Amino acid sequence: MFHKLCGELPPRVENFVMDVQEFEYEIVYRPGKTCIADYMSRHVDRAGSSRVFEIEAAAESVVESGCCHALNEQGTVTVEDIRAEGERCEVYQRLVKAIKSGISDNDEDLKPYIVPEIKHDLSVVNGVYVEMDFQGPYPNGEYIFIMIDRYSRWPEMAWFRNAPNANTTIAAMEKIFTNKGVPAVCQSDNSSPFQLKEMEQFAQSSGYRHHHITPEWPRANGTVERFNRSMKEALQAATREGISLRDASQRFLQMYRSTPHSATGVSPHAALHGGREMRTVLPLMTPTDHVMDRIRDQRYKAKMRNRLRPHKLRVGDSVIVKQTKVSKLTPTFNPTPLRITEVQGSRITAREINGTWIITRDASYFRKIASDTRADNEDDQETPDESTEKGQRPRRTTRRPSYLEDYDT
Repeated sequence: MFHKLCGELPPRVENFVMDVQEFEYEIVYRPGKTCIADYMSRHVDRAGSSRVFEIEAAAESVVESGCCHALNEQGTVTVEDIRAEGERCEVYQRLVKAIKSGISDNDEDLKPYIVPEIKHDLSVVNGVYVEMDFQGPYPNGEYIFIMIDRYSRWPEMAWFRNAPNANTTIAAMEKIFTNKGVPAVCQSDNSSPFQLKEMEQFAQSSGYRHHHITPEWPRANGTVERFNRSMKEALQAATREGISLRDASQRFLQMYRSTPHSATGVSPHAALHGGREMRTVLPLMTPTDHVMDRIRDQRYKAKMRNRLRPHKLRVGDSVIVKQTKVSKLTPTFNPTPLRITEVQGSRITAREINGTWIITRDASYFRKIASDTRADNEDDQETPDESTEKGQRPRRTTRRPSYLEDYDT
């Protein structure tokens, strides 16, 4: 280390060499077994260790007694039971608050570990928000159950020989959850299998929240609906080529999972498995760009390009709603006046003013009645200030030139 003729020493070692140059010393080698680095760690005080074991035994007994108490009363321990017991524990609540918001607002070291707020966006963490839907029936009478992850666009599929029901749907979901884990939110439309009580009980026992989209608004389930369109086109092409539907669906899944998605820039396999690409017959190319930053930029640009703006409907507004066209003479809007009773984002619930009819649709289905629209326009118009007079342009002061005073006119 001190007499090397080639190579450069690290700055730390070089500084150490310069510090000890003024001393005369002799370096003696000792084997590692005779040079104890930390004496106290190898000679623990056994007298005080019994107290530690007593505390651990007491903690284990408390946990076991609590679990046995819950098992004796309800038969199983659910997430709700653990959450209810935790809400009564002061230490647990302080720990949850520290994890969510951080011990200190100025502690920069803890910010990467603070739990962020989960939003309904592509920025949700991996495996949190999934969408599901059914396809079919196909000519052979079979149906396809589709589940797709919003973050990675990873699709899962299951074939049903008959019309889907709660039991077959739950069995397919359990198989997917076994392989990929349980998500936080499962979103679906309002079809009959998803409305059954068995599905609600399965959601409570599995620990996820089942979210139903707005009726007659499939755009809210757009991720899985767009996947259904692509799969249907692939199955139509396979039918013309004489390939069975099941074989064609498996080939399509392999291609879809290994192809870079237009929304993320990477394949669903890479997004779900930490950047590792799926091995196929084609050569692999691993992207190095940051996926989520580009996704946010693309979505922001899309909103600006489409000139999207939030609706102005509020609870109590009188509106009319779009109706299904029966013939060419059917008006676009139903003339029956409604009054808005609930607003949840773009999900609007309205009730007939002089009746019992209740309808829930997206905000784009509703339009304010003309009277309310005029009132809003009158409120938006600014009242002119009476004290302010109409401004005039300044006029120039004119006077007789001084040289004309020498003349009589």
